[in-house]
Amino acid sequence: MKTIPKPKHSPPPAAPRKWLSPALAGTLLLHAGTGLLSAALPDPLVNFRYSEGGGAITANTGTLGGSGALEAPDGFPAFSTSVPTGAFAPLSNTSSIDFGSLAAGEGGRAVDLTPSGEDATLGAMEAFTVCGWVNARQLNEGYGGNRIAFALASGAGPGFDLVQLGNGALRLGVNDWPDGGGNGPSSATGKITADAAGGAGNWVYFAVTYDSGLTDNQVKYYFGSGTSLAALSSSHNYARGTIDSSGSLTVGNFSTVIGARTETGDGGSRVFRGLVDELKIYSTALDPAQIQEAQLNGSLPAQPVTITVPPASRSVYAGLPVTFKVNHGGTAPFTYQWQRDGVDIPGAREAEYTLEAPALTDTNAKFRVKISNAVAGEVISDAATLTVAADSGPRVSLSFSEGSTSVTNQGSLGGTGTYTITNGFPQISSKVPSGPMAPGNNLSSVNFGTIGAGQGSRAIDLVNPFDNTLGTLEQFTVSGWINCADLDEGFGGNRIAFALASPAGPGLDLVQTEGGSLRLGINDWPDGGSNGPASSQGIITADPDGGAGNWIFFAVTYDSTLPENQVAYYFGSPTAAAGLDLTATYERGPIAASGQLTVGNFGTVVSARTANGPDGQSRCFRGLIDELTIDSKALTLEEVQARQKAPAWQPANAVPVSITQAPLNTTVFEGSSAVFTVANGGTPPWNYQWWRRHGGVDAAIPGATDASYTFNAAAADSSGDQFRVVISNQVNSVSSEPATLTVLPENNFKVQFKFDQVTGGVTPNRGNLAGAGTVVATNDFPVPSTNVPTGAFAPKANTGSIDFGAIADGQGGRAVNLTGGVFGAQAGAMSAFTITGWLNCRDLQAGPGGNRIICAHNFLTDPGFDLVQNSDGTLQLGVNAWPDYPIQGPLSSPIIMGDPEAGAGNWVFFAVSYDSTAPAEQVVYYFGTPAAAASVDMALDYSQGAFTSTGALTIGNLNTADDARNHTGANSRCFRGLLDELQVYNKVLSLSEIQARQSEGGLSVLNVPLGISLDGINVVLSWTSPEELKLQATDNPALGNWANDPTPPVVSGGNRTVSIRLAAARRFYRLAKF
Repeated sequence: MKTIPKPKHSPPPAAPRKWLSPALAGTLLLHAGTGLLSAALPDPLVNFRYSEGGGAITANTGTLGGSGALEAPDGFPAFSTSVPTGAFAPLSNTSSIDFGSLAAGEGGRAVDLTPSGEDATLGAMEAFTVCGWVNARQLNEGYGGNRIAFALASGAGPGFDLVQLGNGALRLGVNDWPDGGGNGPSSATGKITADAAGGAGNWVYFAVTYDSGLTDNQVKYYFGSGTSLAALSSSHNYARGTIDSSGSLTVGNFSTVIGARTETGDGGSRVFRGLVDELKIYSTALDPAQIQEAQLNGSLPAQPVTITVPPASRSVYAGLPVTFKVNHGGTAPFTYQWQRDGVDIPGAREAEYTLEAPALTDTNAKFRVKISNAVAGEVISDAATLTVAADSGPRVSLSFSEGSTSVTNQGSLGGTGTYTITNGFPQISSKVPSGPMAPGNNLSSVNFGTIGAGQGSRAIDLVNPFDNTLGTLEQFTVSGWINCADLDEGFGGNRIAFALASPAGPGLDLVQTEGGSLRLGINDWPDGGSNGPASSQGIITADPDGGAGNWIFFAVTYDSTLPENQVAYYFGSPTAAAGLDLTATYERGPIAASGQLTVGNFGTVVSARTANGPDGQSRCFRGLIDELTIDSKALTLEEVQARQKAPAWQPANAVPVSITQAPLNTTVFEGSSAVFTVANGGTPPWNYQWWRRHGGVDAAIPGATDASYTFNAAAADSSGDQFRVVISNQVNSVSSEPATLTVLPENNFKVQFKFDQVTGGVTPNRGNLAGAGTVVATNDFPVPSTNVPTGAFAPKANTGSIDFGAIADGQGGRAVNLTGGVFGAQAGAMSAFTITGWLNCRDLQAGPGGNRIICAHNFLTDPGFDLVQNSDGTLQLGVNAWPDYPIQGPLSSPIIMGDPEAGAGNWVFFAVSYDSTAPAEQVVYYFGTPAAAASVDMALDYSQGAFTSTGALTIGNLNTADDARNHTGANSRCFRGLLDELQVYNKVLSLSEIQARQSEGGLSVLNVPLGISLDGINVVLSWTSPEELKLQATDNPALGNWANDPTPPVVSGGNRTVSIRLAAARRFYRLAKF
């Protein structure tokens, strides 16, 4: 554990506190926990009251001393007489500091603290509170947020950074930017409001606390106003450790260590826009009562007792102590008297009451407490009921036989385990151990699956009447069956059974390591300072298919009463009885009070529970677990072997199979894969068999025995095939309705928006995804335009583009959305793609993360792509991620220029290709102009894999899944200017193909007469043209899935004739030129 140096600045004696007038006493609330009065409010390190009313400095009356220097390049910040008013506003307040609103060319405003000592920083902090009053004139957000209090030593920390966001939320960063890799938590939105006049009713009191010593909820946000006391708004897990040494404090902007401090304008400057008052920083995490006292600049009046949380009913094993607690508010000192069944308990006069050794006969006893103080008479709590159980048999016994999203604990703790499912796992599996030494009557196991990129967070959490814990354990045995799909290890091991009350214990933690061993931690991590013992390596093996021969039975015992060899490991298999592997000395004492049991991952007390990815991040178990038991004693070898073969628990009545979601009709392009999935209920195990109907013949598909089936490389002759699944269990067998497969011809040409036809707010997509672009207009944009690229290398016969306009304050939300395509609004699966088009940028100003050219990113699960233009004239691509998060996507050179008039010389042709199969330089940027052919700009490494689906495809903005699509002004992500000839291919185009797209603009249908006649069973098509054209055909022109006909024409002079055998009742033909 890291040792934190004490703060370098020791506080002076506390100043006397002012009391509120008696008129306010009845309206104040005091929050106190477990009957303890809130500690006296400490003196702050920083206290900017801005009481000078004028000048260029403001005094810091906090313990650091010194003063804040006003950096006012354009008259702001300046002192103001606008201050919070109301019953809950600060006492003796005369002035605030006003950072003003922000116009173009303005910024660089700040108040920089220079403490009185030699150290210019806030020092080291294990915990802190930032609180104060703000009155925002504008919410428009500079990139990453407008700074309220900045104390990072550098962009990567250490220190903290508190910002206001455009949605009215606050966001904190500790040892990182708020929007950096640490992903700082935000408060609720709308807490900060904007009033250009800075009116009295717009003042908001805020407090944000951070405590690195907590195992969860390290960050808390509080809000109040002149008419209401501050109250807790939200709590957040954010384990960022301690601040070893912060940076210097700047209010209202970055400090001088960040070059962007001097940026100007609405989207560039990070200056707070408005007034700040009574800004305080404490080196502790204040409690609610202290936060209210800081809000008032005065002490809270005496309050009567109010019970906030009465004693809770408790369940306990016979002979083990049980404690009843009460939470209440009020002003100390207090008197307590606990009662049992309405009768005073002699000597029970503390805030808690413990019954040391309850017996079974104490079941149903009622316990309550009387509390009083000097302000008012006594208050009596509601009664809590005691339940006492015998500690016999296993405390936990999970058979995973319910076939649902929860599992019943058949052990003496009772309760249920609730599944946390991501990417379809964990899920019930019919794969179980089978053999002479395996459990009988076994219906199913639970499958946690394997872990791919972006996957994790899977868990089963046990809830029970015993405070959701395993209780006190002097000795124990954890046993069960595992079938490991992948030995890859998350940092510290993949969790099988986790029951630590906090990362440092008490409790237990059993993990599987990449060496094929188990490792136990008692009252600590397995790999913590206590160095938990591991079993022999290589006993646990991996099989991605979960084969029957890969099942391993394990048992690990612990006995704290032994002088040595407290831990023993046992292993067996379905065909071999368990035997002793090894013993190890591990003196960790008894478990005084374990945490909640979580199967397959960390519990909720560890933030890394949500870590994703296979490379050391996710700690999820990979594979199947079955018959998990935990006994409250160290079993003998004979007892371990009996547990190995113990019959599995079965539900009393097996439920027939029922299909809850039948396979759906599916459309794919030729050569792509089609996935059919079924969902069903009933009692497991389930048997699946998929069938295919092809050419009028039904046949079972060999090996297709799972809940989903993937039909690979669909061919044209598979179009119209039907797929169904037969599911059976011990009760019945049912067949699903068939799903029909439609296979469309593939020409790799997915999207083409020429914007030459925009009728009724709709423009056709001439790519084979078909559908149309639906124009979403605000403030009369986007709008069709006749401003198009012209020149030797510009598209031929081009008649129109689309103009998204410029973006002023209050404007945004403009877009063109793909609708009615083959995959709805999505672009489908791709392992490679090329995006080409023309753009003419009116304004390079970019919203946070860039202005969208084309966005098909699903921001909830990340698959898809997103191409943006940045304020420096670069393009930036994101694949399966935002372009700028969580990793920086590759940037082009700064080629794009801004021209408010969108002149002819400002048109730029661009192309960007991505190839997930390439070992390097997966992304290539190309640029050209109307006067110059496209050439390679940059080839860059960016390995982000393929994707099987995308988010909705949108031109010129974020798609509808992201609320930020509707942000306005500097925060708008709309493209500012004209777009034309936008095309997407699901392959990598060569340079010559890109140059052809540049000048030809993709596919153009020509106005050449096409003759058609019948000749027996053949159709004869003829046309006259001096140039070579392509004959294309489709069964449905509405879908837009035209494909080139491979039949070569017979040429006679300028006449061309093609004779084709009839293959369908209806067929449509056209001529086209590439």
